[in-house]
Amino acid sequence: MGVVDRVSSPTTRFLSSKRRDRSGSRIGVLRSKTGTGRLLALAVVLTSFFGTTGWGNFQDISYKVKPVDGSLWSRLHGRGATIKGRDAEREIMFTFDDGPDHRSTPLLLDQLDRYGIKAVFFVNGHRMHSRRLDAAENIEVLRDIHRRGHIIGNHTYNHRDLSTLTDEQIRSEVDTTSRLVEKITGQRTWLFRPPFGKIGGASRYLSQAGYTVMMWSLDPLDWQTDDPQAVYRAVIDRLNKQPNGGIIDLHDTNRASVEAFPLIMEWIGQRNAELISSGEPIYRVVGVEAFYRRGGRRR
Repeated sequence: MGVVDRVSSPTTRFLSSKRRDRSGSRIGVLRSKTGTGRLLALAVVLTSFFGTTGWGNFQDISYKVKPVDGSLWSRLHGRGATIKGRDAEREIMFTFDDGPDHRSTPLLLDQLDRYGIKAVFFVNGHRMHSRRLDAAENIEVLRDIHRRGHIIGNHTYNHRDLSTLTDEQIRSEVDTTSRLVEKITGQRTWLFRPPFGKIGGASRYLSQAGYTVMMWSLDPLDWQTDDPQAVYRAVIDRLNKQPNGGIIDLHDTNRASVEAFPLIMEWIGQRNAELISSGEPIYRVVGVEAFYRRGGRRR
């Protein structure tokens, strides 16, 4: 920022930058002696700044602005119908299935931090089962996913095909994982992804339980290979075939997918440079809010 002016008074201290934002208004933070005053002032500044600049409004970047317990916001994504991601408008959303895995997920979390991206992790409850030798390590990874502001979704307990299960078995698969996640993070799950994309007879119960089902529109079949370059090429191939983007389904249990992630991000950056030079809309990496609609038509 530019040179900072400091104006003092017995009760308040105002810090304002001589640098102006794109709307021409000054950016400042009113800091009172009380914590409440500081928070209120900061909220006003953030809202006015993001609401008036060319960067979009506060809702556009809300998926990036999360408290340390980021899944607290996940309750806002419940009680919806299926999200498919087919109507993306140069939007890319990253989702990761089947974890957490202490051998690969931590590296992915560091990479997501590096690029400032918030993802959705659809977890399997059995990975945190007390009988597993690595349960404690996977539980700590789940806590870390939550602490870093990502959304935790439900991918059933045992990754079973829901179309082959009874109603009671479906409830067990869903509820056991949700209770486990809530015990570890303090928040239940509100997003659900059916294993193999097969919802079977689970739709009614998921709706009653307040879930929003999230499918995917870009499937690189990354679980079929242990080669990062192969995962990278598969993702880019899907994006070339669906240039408007969508919801990508990857697996944080696959080390190759984790290692391919920065390659994918570099490609997005390079592709955006090309799009800018040709005057076309660029790709935006988005969060759940870009696709979620409460009631009515889903994207």
